[in-house]
Amino acid sequence: MREIHLEGVRVHNLKSIDLAVPLQQWVTITGVSGSGKSSLAFDTIYVEGRRRYFDTLSPKARRFLDQLPPPDADRIEPIPPTIAIRQRRAVSSPKGLVATATDIHYGLRVLFSRIGQLICPTCQIAVRSDSPEDSIALLQEIPNGSRYQITFPAVLRTDSQTQNFAEELSRQGFTRTIVNGRTRRLGDSQETIGSDRDQTIWVVVDRLVAGRDDDSRIRESLETAALHGQGRWQLLIEADGSSNEVAQSTTSSTIDEREFFVAEFSNRLECRKCSRIFAEPQPRSFHLNVPSSVCDTCQGQGTLATFELDRVIENPTKSLREGAIGPWNDPRYQSEFDQFIEVAELQNIPVDIPFEKLDDSHHRLIQSGAPGEEFGGLDGFFDSLQSQNKRPAVRTFLNKWQSEIPCPTCRGNRLRGDALAVRILDKNISEVLRMSVAEALTFFKRLTKELEENTRQAAQALIPEIHAQLQFLRDAGLDYLSLDRTIGSLSGGECQRVALTNALSSKLVNTLYVLDEPSAGLHAADNARLIKVLHQLRSSGNSLLIVEHDEAFICESDHVIDVGPGAGKHGGQIVFEGPPATLPQCIESLTGRFLAQNQTANVERATSGEIAGALLQLSGARQNNLKNLTVEFPLNALCVVAGVSGSGKSTLLEDCLFPAACRSLELECDRFLPPDCKIDVGSDQIDDVILVDHNVGGRSSRSNAATYLNIYSDIRKSFATTSEAKRRGFTARDFSFNSSGRGQCPKCRGTGTIDIDMQFLADLSVTCPECHGSRFQRQVLNVKYRGLSIAEVLELTVEDAFAFFRNQSIIQKRLNALKQVGLDYLPLGQPTTTLSGGESQRLRLASFLASGTRARTLFLIDEPTTGLHPADVNRLIQCFDSLLSAGHSLVVVEHNLDIIRNADYIVELGPGAGDSGGKIIATGRPEEIAMDPGSVTGPYLQIGIDRNKTGKM
Repeated sequence: MREIHLEGVRVHNLKSIDLAVPLQQWVTITGVSGSGKSSLAFDTIYVEGRRRYFDTLSPKARRFLDQLPPPDADRIEPIPPTIAIRQRRAVSSPKGLVATATDIHYGLRVLFSRIGQLICPTCQIAVRSDSPEDSIALLQEIPNGSRYQITFPAVLRTDSQTQNFAEELSRQGFTRTIVNGRTRRLGDSQETIGSDRDQTIWVVVDRLVAGRDDDSRIRESLETAALHGQGRWQLLIEADGSSNEVAQSTTSSTIDEREFFVAEFSNRLECRKCSRIFAEPQPRSFHLNVPSSVCDTCQGQGTLATFELDRVIENPTKSLREGAIGPWNDPRYQSEFDQFIEVAELQNIPVDIPFEKLDDSHHRLIQSGAPGEEFGGLDGFFDSLQSQNKRPAVRTFLNKWQSEIPCPTCRGNRLRGDALAVRILDKNISEVLRMSVAEALTFFKRLTKELEENTRQAAQALIPEIHAQLQFLRDAGLDYLSLDRTIGSLSGGECQRVALTNALSSKLVNTLYVLDEPSAGLHAADNARLIKVLHQLRSSGNSLLIVEHDEAFICESDHVIDVGPGAGKHGGQIVFEGPPATLPQCIESLTGRFLAQNQTANVERATSGEIAGALLQLSGARQNNLKNLTVEFPLNALCVVAGVSGSGKSTLLEDCLFPAACRSLELECDRFLPPDCKIDVGSDQIDDVILVDHNVGGRSSRSNAATYLNIYSDIRKSFATTSEAKRRGFTARDFSFNSSGRGQCPKCRGTGTIDIDMQFLADLSVTCPECHGSRFQRQVLNVKYRGLSIAEVLELTVEDAFAFFRNQSIIQKRLNALKQVGLDYLPLGQPTTTLSGGESQRLRLASFLASGTRARTLFLIDEPTTGLHPADVNRLIQCFDSLLSAGHSLVVVEHNLDIIRNADYIVELGPGAGDSGGKIIATGRPEEIAMDPGSVTGPYLQIGIDRNKTGKM
């Protein structure tokens, strides 16, 4: 059996481990949070695999390898090509869709350009371009001996064209024209030929007899007509003796008192009825990042931010002077408010009566501005802010007053009219993108059956590829996602499974895939489908190395590596390696002990049984797939929102409850509030609302745990008080890696790394060769505080730093909050951009715990157990209890059965995903949900309850 042999691995907290990782098997790495799992999987094996790949590149690319150090290990051999799929939420771009992330959109673009049919949106008739072969095919239908003419149109619009018309045609070799149903020779009177301005004159190219003239003459005449007619030509076929088929496919006209069948042709995509000309469909015509293809109004985003006057009027009983218009109550926009009052008085708008008593003309002036005045009203005010919406503060302010609506020009379709006129099975590309994965699969099955023979060959290579990727998405449990769902709106687990479909569709073999907790975001009912996908990936001749905590995934793997026994300096050792069946027998393994006890977390909260506190009621929740829900959430309790993946849980929490609570409490919010969504009762029982999602706490690599918890300034002050710092004249500012020209390293500017542009590859981030990653200048590092430099202090874990700063109560208090949420293994200086979603959530919770606020806060938390070992779930539940005991309230979206089992109240959405979900299917205490026949979560919850009862017996 092939294996990766690792010897003396010392990356991060790994303690010079020796290990053999089997290849072409599913290997699961497990262990408590911070034990060294990611250090082994990603920072050792993947990094070395990536480094080996660069060895195969050009000398220009390889010159950077000296700056890309290998993992700290004695030996890593052999290692196959390696791909990492991490648990990270993607960049929130409105043009990054599920379809674009999986190459489905590329296939659709090519498919629509090849076999799509143009339908004029005005006339609803097919638009096609003709070729001489189409004319020849028609001529083959007429009997031999039938006379016909080949002509082209010439339109006269100016006097100069009329005067030179006959002369020019004669020079080109033409002798006859047809004007007003009469054939005229070019030697006739010029006035007869062109007497009516803007008339169409048909120029005769050739007069032929069916069956007598050879094909070369016919083709040459047709090409001449198309050339001189700017792509248009006409066949005039004598009616006498012509077939019925020709009569049915043409119109009739009288020329020289004889009846002719008229067949018009054009090699342009031109509607025969309204003469609208369309662009030739190309793959780029359907591209969302090509300016000439997307809607001019929304630039391909499909939506526009807008406001309604009723929304910005906070209190219609107030007058304008008293602040009825909400946006101008902000002190930042006092000058706009003052200007408005001046203009209102000039325009005779009453400013001292209630707004509700103003008439419509006053409303129009307020909204659109006053003619002749340098005041654009609310429209001008918001337009000016829209140009600054890259600033987070401005974007948050705008979202408070605006909402997203479908673009009125493209109606949310993102593309221009020519692209949307192309249809397959009467669907344009935007309509196909709006389909869910399951609906798209049905669409392409129907398309395969209904393809005509002449288009089958053009599509035969594309449709199977698109169908295969759709099938992979369904197998990964994502059949509820619409193809136009933005990647930024997906959970981390959904993003990873979308990336997995690309891995499957690439058909690579002998590749090592390193995955980061693929079970994240999956309901227990969805596990089986993803496990099947992973088995399929392994069976294709690949190797899987998966960091995972879920029992189902551990038991399905071929080989398990347990890292531990603890976190940070207490971890970094291989506690167990072998088949999963023998893991429960390893008493040294904390994971094994949990599996042996047939249970996961051991904590049993003292739930109240009945919810006696206040309720927060949300109504009008109809965003995405939610079915106009009215939901009650108990306050001062742990309320869990459960349900299968895609049932609407995150939408309910993040897109409905959070903005509605912010609006009710008059707080700024960076999310749009859906129409009609509001808090009916209970907002008077809370003072604040905080959304704790998977977005990283800091957007800059300069942000770390020390800066996030506001202890770095105290640490810098401690260094500034040392005698060495005073002798050198250093202040606290010199110990900041953000101070340009002071203590920061001038080469990397305090980041510790340098980014290298690898052109068509992902950028490389390498350790700064000057400061070696310390971020500081050498003279700053020479200053020691209790024997450590500022860089060495930032390398301390939270646990070690707690002991190091034993005499500083403020620092210890904040570090203790990190210990409470299970982040005691985290280095103080680790950039927050490198944290997992679960770590980022717990960092934000720790920041709140450290602040010690007494405000009654509603915490909305999205899947906090992501990345947590069952042992760590215990500490998280204890953290929740600390928040509840302080008078706060928690609403948590979660799949983890231990969190659900320890909830005070459960709201379950379902029963399915996408359009099949969005309904409340069960509410109540865990025991009630477990017994509810309509609950999907209930059977799995009952298994956990039964296991724990058995474990206690």
